[in-house]
Amino acid sequence: MSLEADFSAPHSITEFYGYTACEETVPSAPTGITATWLIQGVISVAFTRPGDADGVDIQYSTDNATWDYFLVEHYTGSSPYATSTSCDNEYFRVRGYNCAGDGSWSSGDWAGPCPP
Repeated sequence: MSLEADFSAPHSITEFYGYTACEETVPSAPTGITATWLIQGVISVAFTRPGDADGVDIQYSTDNATWDYFLVEHYTGSSPYATSTSCDNEYFRVRGYNCAGDGSWSSGDWAGPCPP
């Protein structure tokens, strides 16, 4: 009795996993960042997403120096991004990401004082 298997090992990672490795570079920083209060507690952050970015991360700060908090991570929707936030979160910045990693942050934009 002969036991012969009809099996061959994959010849490459692409063949094994079914997709190709990332061939992109990290995206450049988004441009045209503007943060605007719509009403008290609701802000709109507009930006131009780099063409090679799959999505963006948006961060906020109260002093334009300490960027500890993400407003949203891996946002793939369109600009502007509108959200409710406290009146203390007045500075915003955006970065693109893709399969190669995170791009550079944009400069921060000040939304101005919270409306009454």
